[in-house]
Amino acid sequence: MDVMLESILLVDDDHITNFIHQKIIDNLKCAKHVKVAKNGLEAIDYLKQDSTVLPDLIFLDINMPKMNGWEFLEAYGNLDNEGKENTVIIILTTSQNPDDFEKAKASPYVKVIENKPLTKDMISNIVTYYFPD
Repeated sequence: MDVMLESILLVDDDHITNFIHQKIIDNLKCAKHVKVAKNGLEAIDYLKQDSTVLPDLIFLDINMPKMNGWEFLEAYGNLDNEGKENTVIIILTTSQNPDDFEKAKASPYVKVIENKPLTKDMISNIVTYYFPD
């Protein structure tokens, strides 16, 4: 892959999903760093650690304990991090609920909602489309 992102954040409570998605990203060599958060709260805490650095790309699950994907997006909107609108957020879900797809479209931060699992083709298309340089 020609594009090397600085970092990708995976937010999902399923450790097997995170492991597989991280392996796909590593095999494609499309990011220098991959951070994994088990829920939205852990992800927000990570993002608050350094308000000057945000991941280029966030893959976000919807249904998680402690803080779900929708709660994460609300908390993300309240972050003081500069440039947060430049981070590409992709929802990865198994949900077939049409309301989830409508909510995703309404969010100013979500670029697209995709069905799990993340595939090589999916990430290649996302990186090529959102990070053309």
